[in-house]
Amino acid sequence: MGLVIGPIFLFWLTMTIYSSVIGYTLLNSAPSLLSGGLLALFSLLIAACYLIYGFSTFKTHKSLGAFDIIFYFILNKYTFIMFVVAVLVQWFAGNILNSFMLKSIPFIAMFTISLSAVMGVVLSESFMDKFNIKRTY
Repeated sequence: MGLVIGPIFLFWLTMTIYSSVIGYTLLNSAPSLLSGGLLALFSLLIAACYLIYGFSTFKTHKSLGAFDIIFYFILNKYTFIMFVVAVLVQWFAGNILNSFMLKSIPFIAMFTISLSAVMGVVLSESFMDKFNIKRTY
């Protein structure tokens, strides 16, 4: 299963680094320290909310496949489509978006989805242990 999860996890890890670089350039171009701090805080808060929502869907299960939670975070088609749209907006409409707040919307979407995918893979084992969810293979 590592042959499937490994490359997809590396893709999301790379996209997390890419969106972090975009966030760094946005923070440098922020009009004030307050707006840059709010951007960082808001994007981390949205990523945490998405992680909590994703994990909460599995709380009531007594047994799960070993990779069900991981696949939920890294192979979710709706979040992948949203990520692709955010990347396309960043690439092709980046020059059109002239406001700091408008430029931060694609960054927040990319950062939230990619960081949540990486953290979902990393934290899935401890989540299953904490809620006594049995792994089936």
